[in-house]
Amino acid sequence: METSVASFVSSFLGCVMGEPPTQRQTEVFMAVARRADFEKLTQGDFVIPLNSPKLKSVADAATPFGKLLLNPTEENIKLVEQTLETCRPPVGKIVVLNNMLRIHLVRVQVMKTFLPRIAKAGLRYGACKLLQQQVPITVTHRTLDTSSSLRNMRGAKLANHLSSLLAFCGAEVNRREKQNRGGKGTSKDFMKGDDEHCEPQTTPVTEAHHPEQTLVEASMGNKRHSDKGHVKYRQGSEVREKKPHIETLRSHTREDDSVNAAPDTTEAEMHVVCTLQTQNILETQPQCVKEETEASVTGEGIPAQESSHTQDVSEEKDEVVSEVEFVVTDSMKRVKDGPWVYQYGGVVEVRTGGAWAGSVQEYCRILVEELKRTSEMRQRDMDGPEWVALLEKQAGRCLTLQLLSPTHSNPLRVEVEGDTHNTKEASFMLYNYARLCSIFDHFEQCVQQGDVAPLPPVEDVDFSLLRNDEEWDLVWLYLLRWPEIVEEVAVGVVGGSRRPKTAHISRFLYSLSHRWSEYYCRHQVLSEGFLPHLLPLMYARLHLLQALSTLMRTCFAVLGVDSLPSYM
Repeated sequence: METSVASFVSSFLGCVMGEPPTQRQTEVFMAVARRADFEKLTQGDFVIPLNSPKLKSVADAATPFGKLLLNPTEENIKLVEQTLETCRPPVGKIVVLNNMLRIHLVRVQVMKTFLPRIAKAGLRYGACKLLQQQVPITVTHRTLDTSSSLRNMRGAKLANHLSSLLAFCGAEVNRREKQNRGGKGTSKDFMKGDDEHCEPQTTPVTEAHHPEQTLVEASMGNKRHSDKGHVKYRQGSEVREKKPHIETLRSHTREDDSVNAAPDTTEAEMHVVCTLQTQNILETQPQCVKEETEASVTGEGIPAQESSHTQDVSEEKDEVVSEVEFVVTDSMKRVKDGPWVYQYGGVVEVRTGGAWAGSVQEYCRILVEELKRTSEMRQRDMDGPEWVALLEKQAGRCLTLQLLSPTHSNPLRVEVEGDTHNTKEASFMLYNYARLCSIFDHFEQCVQQGDVAPLPPVEDVDFSLLRNDEEWDLVWLYLLRWPEIVEEVAVGVVGGSRRPKTAHISRFLYSLSHRWSEYYCRHQVLSEGFLPHLLPLMYARLHLLQALSTLMRTCFAVLGVDSLPSYM
């Protein structure tokens, strides 16, 4: 069993069909199956409609699974069960109810397989090679607004998020800021220090730190300057020569075997794909120069070349693009519309419903006051300079998360008067990450004091003790779902989708925070007194939470929050 759900599907189909499935059969199964995830639940880990014409079209009636699809009788159900016993994929039971096949997995087997591999992958878990060896991408934030407005900051954060996500998928990304003034625009290469923030320009406050809490730039790739001066996000240990051709993306390019590499030493080159807006990205052929030229920004992006479908392969390669530009803009003035042009919404004041044109600094002061009120409610003295610096740093994190919470095309709704609650969702996500850190901090203190033995290797842990539904949900709905989330969003972006899921990762992280908070309130992780008979369960839960910590840090990093609090 590999580290992707698609590989499980392939092994399941291979078992019930008697031979390895084709890529088409696997894709159809994944398309028609209803799978429980963080947005929807099902009565079964996989639910398959037996009357699906698509599934029947790729099934072989001579196989046990084909017989079940065509005639779901008790006899055919038992036939599939007997077949599953011979090859033993992680399937616990199958049930047919209301013409739906419900597949329940063997939870212990899935946990034993996935949790060690997540631990081995570390902050590279979920990274993929989807965009490796494709043409480079430039992500440009174009704006007519030269001020430090909150709306302008929203566009910059969105461009940063897209750059991090695409780099996480193996691409080489150049990041640009461009301001349109009068007839011509002025551009500058994006530098991290140019970004507006809420943090003070002082020495950072020393915080209690989780032993394994490191910056997650490894999950995004190191930023390096190209020869042109742009900031590049790179993935991979070796820089490859830019290829002048465009290759087809494949869904099996996820970095399943990259877990053997050191997660925090990779440095990569990012490449992107030229795809027709009307075609599926996985089926795109390298004959799209003309169409992409029409979708590019005026004077930039893809060269204005024309291709003929009758040309031979060598002539075709001479005309394909060498770079693709993604544009994030606040206005379509002087910008030609296209599949890779994203216009983001404005900032709306909740009370009046009108546009709010305040600055980043003004809004940061509002966020700091919110956080100060919340802390004072917990009876904390917030008057010292260190607390003020800490609140400003926390306000910067909340600002980034709030700006990326709504879909880019929707307005950002803010409260600027009275008892405001802008930081509620962002603080909740950060607070629940700090909860994870506090558990591990306390455990490490107990280890150093000799109260309990250190955490054993993940291979030596008995995950059969994790019997609660909440624990399975954390694994199945979130840990195993993350690689698919990354690929879905990346494919939507590079595929020229008019409605890319730019807020999907933020919603995923918020949902994960809620699920983890519920688990924390219902189950005790560190056993009181460290009684010997409770230690195996405690160690299993700590390894589960270690995987959650890795996942949350990676999500924060892709969203642009690369300095996380270990306490709140």
